[in-house]
Amino acid sequence: MTYAYERVDCHTHSAYSGHGSGSVADMVRRAEDLGLSTFAQTEHLVLPDGMDPLFETSMSSQTMKRYVDELHEQRERLAHAGSGMQLLCGIEADWLPGRTAELERLCAPFDYVLGSVHFIDNRPIDDSRDLSVVNNDPRRFAYSLLDIIIGGGMSSRLFQEIREKRGLVYSVYASSQPYEGAGIFEMYAGTRPENVAEVVKVATEQFALAAQDGVSDDELARAKELAAGSFVLGTESTRTRMSRLGRLAVLDLPVDSIDEMIEKYRAVTIDEVNDAARALFTQDMTLAVVSPYKQEKIERMLR
Repeated sequence: MTYAYERVDCHTHSAYSGHGSGSVADMVRRAEDLGLSTFAQTEHLVLPDGMDPLFETSMSSQTMKRYVDELHEQRERLAHAGSGMQLLCGIEADWLPGRTAELERLCAPFDYVLGSVHFIDNRPIDDSRDLSVVNNDPRRFAYSLLDIIIGGGMSSRLFQEIREKRGLVYSVYASSQPYEGAGIFEMYAGTRPENVAEVVKVATEQFALAAQDGVSDDELARAKELAAGSFVLGTESTRTRMSRLGRLAVLDLPVDSIDEMIEKYRAVTIDEVNDAARALFTQDMTLAVVSPYKQEKIERMLR
């Protein structure tokens, strides 16, 4: 029995999807160099609004048009050169509930559709950057400023809305902690049992408002000044300076001077903070209630 083997690659990404590097032309030429008989470029399809606001793992509608045009140009080049390699105009499409008709429309221009599942209940399952900020993520400065605006100090939205206006808590704050592979955004509020439901309601309303309307120029300016001042005060002693340097060394992060760190905070734009708010506050959140009561009573408190 004789077997015939062909070299094919039907799942590839370029810089269009954030999972690879190089242009479509670079990818096609590399496939030719490797002697592939069939090659499919499969960038990620457009996602619904809010699921990938920074277009880190998918394409926008405008980008997808450029992507298709580039593939057709490469096809013409291959045909003109008499190449025997088959180039498929492909796409990787995420299956999402209720999106069948839209997927059929969006996938119509493509020869090859690679189905995938990267989201469960709109939560990305294979990219921690969409859920949180890791410790070397350049967005961490925007997230830090967002923390200050939402829950960092007495001028923050949570403090003003939950404590000052309603008197529901004594202490309330929010912060994010970046780690090597993922990160966490957390909010804390200490309140009486009868106030739990209202505290949760007001907090989630503030998160939704930040995601929908963003932050103001004044809020961002105050957050930058507070971040700079807190950073300078927090590095006054030899002990705190050495602790900072040790943490940076352990995490393999750049050792920026105090002036360089302050400049990075000041360079953050309002669009970057608003993008962070949309990325963070459109995710599902987990509620933890610490109390002496059983679960049934806690559930009644939240109704």
